[in-house]
Amino acid sequence: MNTADASKSDSSPSEQRPSEDQSEQAKSLIIESRDLFQGNSVIQIRHGDKIYTLRQTRLGKLILNK
Repeated sequence: MNTADASKSDSSPSEQRPSEDQSEQAKSLIIESRDLFQGNSVIQIRHGDKIYTLRQTRLGKLILNK
């Protein structure tokens, strides 16, 4: 076996498959902030039994508060 063949056989199957993080990114849903805010600067999001406030600043940054 030559050196080129050895390097090919040394790669593990996990190196050939995407990692869990890469798989999650591929499955993630992207929602435009303008679709969430719909012209408002503050929205409330219910997550389980908690309400979170998502605020868009004048500089376009997002602030999430519980």
